[in-house]
Formats: sequence, structure tokens, C-alpha cells
Amino acid sequence: MGHISIFYYFAVLTLGFTSLIVLLGFSFKTKNKLFVYLSFFHISYSILIFLFLFYSYLKTNIPDLFQKNIFKFMSFHFIAEALLLVSLIFFINYILKLNNARLINTIAVIIISINFIYHILLIGIKSFYNWYYGSNNAFFSSIIIITRDFVSISCIIYTIVIILLNYKKIPNIGEKKLLRNLIIICLIFLPGIIFDSVVNSWKSLIFVPLMYCVLSFIFVAYISKFYLKNYSNKDQDLRDVSLKENPNTLDNLNEVLKKYDISEREKDIILLIIKGYSNKDIGEKLFISPSTVKAHIYNIFRKIDVKNRHELTYKVLN
Repeated sequence: MGHISIFYYFAVLTLGFTSLIVLLGFSFKTKNKLFVYLSFFHISYSILIFLFLFYSYLKTNIPDLFQKNIFKFMSFHFIAEALLLVSLIFFINYILKLNNARLINTIAVIIISINFIYHILLIGIKSFYNWYYGSNNAFFSSIIIITRDFVSISCIIYTIVIILLNYKKIPNIGEKKLLRNLIIICLIFLPGIIFDSVVNSWKSLIFVPLMYCVLSFIFVAYISKFYLKNYSNKDQDLRDVSLKENPNTLDNLNEVLKKYDISEREKDIILLIIKGYSNKDIGEKLFISPSTVKAHIYNIFRKIDVKNRHELTYKVLN
């Protein structure tokens, strides 16, 4: 059974690590803050799965070493789990653009930190008890598992509830689909996570690594679609709008961007305006709502000091 668990963890980690490399590559290339939060979450989850693989290997092949250092290993596990929970809360609050996101993040960090310190103290007490009395106390083990799982499951439930409460307010269609998939995954795997912790007592995990595997697929699918839609054809878009009588369109546009402090998103919208896209078409192209497009266009007109699309096109191309 131990060797099967090792193979299972290794296969899942290999797949997840591959998706992590893809995610980090997109993050560095696009400088997208959402991808940075996703990377933080994915790295934390990958560390946790790696620890499961490492512990499973030790228990199967070097059980004496594992038992001798079990409390140290549990400490590493709590650190990885705390990072995972913090990254999950940060990611959700960022993508939902909550007004009190900073306060919620601070409270989450405090609660998770207190939980971490509490468990480290429990581990220390349990270790001292085992050393002093020469026997294992099941009471401490039960308390550690129950309280740790309570915080983890609470974070998952918070994720589901906060997304459901704010789902209709999300303007970005792509982000909306990502969160919808995240809710579905959490609802499907929540009973499995409870099974792993309560029934299986984290001895041989089934659903936690599987959830990691599914999330890896979801993340890669999202960022690939986002990149292909927004970045891969950007240079081609510039060539498309470079008319014969305006061979220096790219230089002109870059000058405008620097002069008027135009953001990357506003640059994308300017390109599409020059190509003749309507607000609806721009929204579909960039996965944002028409109202968000209007807000961006208003800011562009204000920054560049133009009144309509024709003036904007003329000023950029000339």
C-alpha cells in the first residue's frame, strides 16, 4: 500500500509541477498580478503534496527515521498548510476586489498564525509527554487533527460562501468562469477532504492530491486561454493597424503610452478601438463587461484629452 501511495503522490506532483512551471512562465511574461496570486497558491499546494510524498517514502522505506522525527515533520506540514490557507484567502479576496480585502487578509493571517503556533505548542507538549512517560497519548493526537482540520475546512467554506455572495459583481467573464469552476471543485472535494482527515486520519490521502491535480488542469486551461486571447496576437494586432501611410504606428503608440501613462489594459483597448471594435466586441475579446469597457474608454479619453474614437485614432496614428 505504501508503494502505491508513493507512486500516486509522485504522479500527481509531476503533473502539478508541470502546470506550475507553465503558470510561472505566464506570470513572468505577462506581469499579471492575478497570475502571481495563483502562483503563490499553486506553490504552497505543491509544497504540501511534496511533503506527503516525502513522508510516504519515509514511512514505507525508513519507518524508524520517520517515527524518530515525526514531530519535526508535522511542524513542516503545518507551515505548508498555513501558507496554503493564506494564499487561498489572498487569491480569493484579490480576484473579488473586496473593499475590506486588506482587513480580511490581516485577520486571516492572524488566525492562521495563531492556529500554527497553537499546534506547534501541542506538538511540543505531546513530544514531552511521550518522552517523559514513554508512551503515546492518543488525546493529543486527536486534538491536533481535529483543530487543524477545523481551520482548513473553515477556509474552504469561507471561499465557497464569499464567492457565491459576490459572484454576480465580478465584471471579468474569464475570472467569473474561473471562480465558478473553483466553487464546483470545492463542493465536490469537500466531503473527500473530510474523509481524508476524519476517516483516513491523513495516513493515506486520496482526495487532497486529486484536488491538487484537478486544480492544476483548471489553472493551465485558464491562463492558456487568457494568454492566447490577450497577448499572443498583440504584435500581430499592431501590424494590422499599421497602415501604409503610417509606417511608424508602433513607435507612435509607444510614445502615447509613455506620455499619457497608459496602462497595459488601456493599451489593449486602444488597439481594438483603432481596429474598429465596438464596446461589446472589446468586452468579448478581453473578457470584461461592456460597462468596464466604457469606464476604461472614459479614462483613456481623459488621459489623452480627446472627445471621441476618431480623435483618439488620429492622435495615436499621427
